[in-house]
Amino acid sequence: MRFAWTLALRFLMEGRVQSLLILSGVTLGVAVIIFLSALISGLQGSIIDKTLGTQPHITIRPPDQVVLPVYPAGDGVILRRIQKRAQAPRSINNWQIILRDLEAMPDVTAIALIITGAAFALRGDAERSIVLMGVTPDTYQNIVPVNEKIISGRFRLGGGECVIGDRIADDLGLDRGDKLRISTSDGRNDVCTITGIFSFGVKDIDRRWVFVPVRSAQSLLDLAGGMTAIELRVDNFFAANSISGRIQRQHDVIAESWMQNNADLLTALRSQSISSNVIMFFVLVSVAFGIASVLAVSI
Repeated sequence: MRFAWTLALRFLMEGRVQSLLILSGVTLGVAVIIFLSALISGLQGSIIDKTLGTQPHITIRPPDQVVLPVYPAGDGVILRRIQKRAQAPRSINNWQIILRDLEAMPDVTAIALIITGAAFALRGDAERSIVLMGVTPDTYQNIVPVNEKIISGRFRLGGGECVIGDRIADDLGLDRGDKLRISTSDGRNDVCTITGIFSFGVKDIDRRWVFVPVRSAQSLLDLAGGMTAIELRVDNFFAANSISGRIQRQHDVIAESWMQNNADLLTALRSQSISSNVIMFFVLVSVAFGIASVLAVSI
């Protein structure tokens, strides 16, 4: 071992220019690999943070309503066309029992009960379609950090209060402290005072989401005591698929993970990782061939 070190040091000291070229090649290769790794990791982390900053890891909702065909008795050929049923907002059956089971799961770190549905925001002659979000701020904040996105006022939902996006505020000429009338398709109405304006940087969310207290949403959607969704965050968001599958097998619900809702995003992230690995591989091969050629010539 000592002989090998002596021989290597003597070789490096005698061919100083050659040694400098070898060290420069190795340094450049390592620098490229480190740069690519940091760039791809940072880019993927930023994309995932922005994606999960506006949505839960897992969303639980009631199963879709379907129309069951009725076959007449007797033999013969039946020609049929079954029209899909319109999905009206419905409460999750026995959501209290499901909530208790979710609270006992060690993988789940945060739970929020949501009641959501379509409505209209009205001011004078102006009208905009919105997504009504009935939430409890303290629990929903653990799922989506709305406080960090508030640009005016604060995320507070007392009786007769609401929080809206900046785009719908611009469309209707609203500001903090103004009154907003909310109406549903079946003629239910409510008036709320705007306590905060948020901006997620996502056009559809900033233009359509309106947060209201849970009781107000239940009254507007005619779902007294009901919850249309349960949103979860888990300790390992890449395990959301397996956790959602386990929940769906245990209860008569549909459990969707963020990975299912963002399949294109995951495909893009995998493609980035593969491209990065291929580039780093060829950089290593290039550096290795360069060092080998210098050594072969010198020998």
